[in-house]
Formats: sequence, C-alpha cells, structure tokens
Amino acid sequence: MLLGGGGAAGAGTADAVAVWVALACWAAVGAWTWWRGAEVTARYLGDGGSRPFPRPTLTWLVLLAGAVAMAVSHREPGAPAATVVAMTGTMSILVDARTHRLPDVLTLVMAGGVLAGLACASASSAGTGGPGAVLLSAGVGAAIWAAPLVLGRLARAGIGGGDLKLAPVLGAFLGLAGWDAAFGGLVVAFVAAGARALAAVVRGRADLRTRLAMGPWLIGGALAAWTLWTLPVPA
Repeated sequence: MLLGGGGAAGAGTADAVAVWVALACWAAVGAWTWWRGAEVTARYLGDGGSRPFPRPTLTWLVLLAGAVAMAVSHREPGAPAATVVAMTGTMSILVDARTHRLPDVLTLVMAGGVLAGLACASASSAGTGGPGAVLLSAGVGAAIWAAPLVLGRLARAGIGGGDLKLAPVLGAFLGLAGWDAAFGGLVVAFVAAGARALAAVVRGRADLRTRLAMGPWLIGGALAAWTLWTLPVPA
C-alpha cells in the first residue's frame, strides 16, 4: 500500500484531488508528446539509424500507457507519478531499446510527474507520519536505485549516463510505495535484464562484452513493482 493513505483511506479529499491531478498530467503529457515528444523520439531514432514512429501512433500509444497506469493507480495518491512514468517511460523504452540512449528531456518530464505524485502523497499523509515520512521514503528509494548504478558506472559495467539519471527518478517513484517496493523493483529489473542477457548469450546473439539497453528493464521493473505493491490486499 502506498505511503500517504492508499487503499480504504484513499477516499479522502486529497486522494480525490490526486485523481484529477493524474488526469491533468495525462492530458498534458499527451499533448506534449504530440507537439514535442514525437520530435524528440524521432530525432534519437533517426540518429541511431532506426525508423521513427508516426506521430499519431506514438501519441496514442503513450496515451494508452497513461490510461492503464491511471486505472491501476486511481486509488493511490501517487497516481500522477505512475501516470507520467508510464507515459514518458514508453517513449524512453522505444528509444533506448533501439539506440541505447535515454533522452534527458524524457527523464526530466518523468521527474516532474514524480514530484506531482510526491506532492499529492504528502498532502494525504495525515496519520501516516506526515509529509516528512513520504519525502524520506522517496529519498531512500532514490538512493536504493542510484547506488548500484553508480557502482556499475564506476566499474565500467555498461551503465550509461542516461541510466544514472533515470535511476533515482524511478527509485523516488517507487519510494512512494515504500522502500521495500523500491528494493523489490530494482531486483525485478536486474533479474529480468540478467535473464535476457543470458538468453542472448546462450542463443549466440551476444557475448559477455555485449551492452544491454538497461532503460527498458529499469522502467519495466519499476512499473511492475508499483503494480504489485499498490494492489489492494483482500481483507
């Protein structure tokens, strides 16, 4: 359950506001995708020798991802964060999977969504430790995600600069659901990425020196953990 009053306590005014904020974020990021996001993804894909996605196709895909995230998170104060992470994460996945690059502007927009989620969660945190507890949990989550990637970068283990910028944003996002969610999401991301890399080696499509695009696995692991940790628990 989300820090700040998810589940049964999510019927309060602050949580209702979070739904409207999530809807506003969904509309804003959808419009931004049409006017700016599609250009960003097209430029990165073009530079990498890949065919860009048509603007309408990309926009509808991003809107669909955000709608699913809102449906999953509508009872949680962190719904705005989940919505924007899913939307910008979709674009980041499409770019990184083909080019091994993560556009900074997409990570920045994602961070804005996480801040909106933090604000809503803090506003609905009465009786659960207050805004300080929410901010602390988000900070711990960011640290949990950033630390191993910084070490991987220092060890030259194939961690890119885009991964380093993305990790604390995703960690703070999962921190809204608790530090255990942040840790669980990181484990899911690395286990899934490791399994994919091992499969590629076994099938002869890669070797131990082949770089793996980590962005899709980090984003996918974060969204999977968010879904698992915020699902209502039957009484």
